[in-house]
Amino acid sequence: MLTAVLFASVAILASAVWLLRGMRARAAKRKHATGPGTSLASAIPVRSFEQIDEAVRARRCHCGERLRLRGEGARHEGTQRYRIARLACDECEEDSVLYFDVSEVLH
Repeated sequence: MLTAVLFASVAILASAVWLLRGMRARAAKRKHATGPGTSLASAIPVRSFEQIDEAVRARRCHCGERLRLRGEGARHEGTQRYRIARLACDECEEDSVLYFDVSEVLH
């Protein structure tokens, strides 16, 4: 009887830890997906392409690992010009995108 109670307690504790970790991971993903540069509306204004490189180097995945630049692109909306950086995490295999407003960058 005591063994069954002990086993049940361990199973309940393990389930609680598993659920808590899942909730924390989902919260981190949500926070990471809504920050600056995660959409055209919240594009990060930059005055040089070096600032883009710095922002990409500083960006971390929601899991905490560094992101790898997978590709870049450009987009125009009226007079606004944007640079899009496609990023990938080698640890958790999540992809993300950062948007930069490059309208003020002089060529």
